[in-house]
This record gives sequence, C-alpha cells and structure tokens, in this order.
Amino acid sequence: MHVIAGKCDIIIREANSLKDKRRVVKSLMEKLRSRFQISIIESGNNELWQRCELGFAMCSINKSANLDKLQKIETFIDLDPRVDLIGIEMDELVL
Repeated sequence: MHVIAGKCDIIIREANSLKDKRRVVKSLMEKLRSRFQISIIESGNNELWQRCELGFAMCSINKSANLDKLQKIETFIDLDPRVDLIGIEMDELVL
C-alpha cells in the first residue's frame, strides 16, 4: 500500500472576513473529499483571512495511482476561481 500525506497552501481571494474564508474553505474541502476520496482538514493559518493551509492524506495500491490523483487535485484547486494555489508539499510512505 502506498500512502501520501501532504499539505497545500492557498490564498482565498474573495475573503474579507473569517466568515468569508470559512465558506470558501468548507466548500473546497467538501468538493475535494467527495471527488477524490481523500481525508482533508484545515491545518494552518486559521487566524488569517486570506490564507489557508489544508492537510490531506490518501492511499492506494500503487504509487502511480496516488501521484496521478495528486496531480488531479492540484489541477482542481488551480481551476477554482476563488483561490490561488501557492504550493503543495507531500511525504510518501510505502507499507
């Protein structure tokens, strides 16, 4: 089994308050969870209105399936007009 755990930093362009940020982040997390079957949480920058760090984890039988899914997740976030992706970091674990 191949596991990837990572985090991505994003900027929420339209957030003018924490309430605006939560609306965008909650929506994005639900879409990622349902579309890609990953575990995801808001893991950092909780006090900043326009910044967010999302932590995620996913597992698969092989490495290529996880890396393909990671690429699709990155593209999905890039295409969301409400946010700008700063970067994704990841760690791999093979069990």
